Amino acid sequence: MIAAQEATPRMIAVMGVILLLGACGACVLVATLFIREKLWPPPRPENPGEAADWPWKTLFLVPLMIALQIGLMAGLAALGIEIANGLQFAVVGVAAALEVAVIWLVCCRSRRKPVSSLGLRRPAATWQVVTAPVAAYALAIGAMIIWASVRIIFLPETTTSVQKALESFNTVRPGIDRVLVGLVVAFVAPIAEEVVFRGYLFRMLRHRWGVAAGVLVSAAVFAAVHGEPLYMPPLFVIGVLLALLVQVTGSLYPAMVLHAIVNGMTVALLI
Repeated sequence: MIAAQEATPRMIAVMGVILLLGACGACVLVATLFIREKLWPPPRPENPGEAADWPWKTLFLVPLMIALQIGLMAGLAALGIEIANGLQFAVVGVAAALEVAVIWLVCCRSRRKPVSSLGLRRPAATWQVVTAPVAAYALAIGAMIIWASVRIIFLPETTTSVQKALESFNTVRPGIDRVLVGLVVAFVAPIAEEVVFRGYLFRMLRHRWGVAAGVLVSAAVFAAVHGEPLYMPPLFVIGVLLALLVQVTGSLYPAMVLHAIVNGMTVALLI
């Protein structure tokens, strides 16, 4: 079993920020009971040209993105490049940018649709870019705490590949390597994954199957592609929250902010 990290001033500070964000999110959720219309105005209506009416054949994009990431990881592993090496994250960052470019070419450029068809549009209220993800973050923290408690009680001796990978973050060298890790994990990855899973997959499934199916299926795919069964439940909950943010605000930007907060706080604790 992996030993717990010794608490450092930096880790304590990060935990303080996490708790502060959670408390702010809880306040927003409580305020929603009293001023729901002001905090959560209905999303701006979509123009006909913004409909996510892409044909089913475009679903090849999702396995293509997954195959690209798996292929890159396998190639880097074959070259002996460890996860703690900033070069790996630089390559992953370039791959993520390519994924966004491919989605844009297939879904927007080739079909003469605006980027707003992917949800890249302002929410009805500008402040929702901050308040909506902070509120959802409080729920995400709750889900992660509950799942951690379940693991401690029922699976106390579990050691997974994800735990080992996370432990290896401790060996990331100071300097440019840590900058690359932070940039890719907290900035590039949230943008790319939101465009793929919520901008494309959720919006297309919602257009064809309805909101509930779009939320659940896109969240399940999001959890599954991260590859570790033990962590699928909290990832599924986070995927649901991300999709609901897009549904409630009509914009991909609050989901990007929530995703960046979750990833950023995680990497801040680990390196």
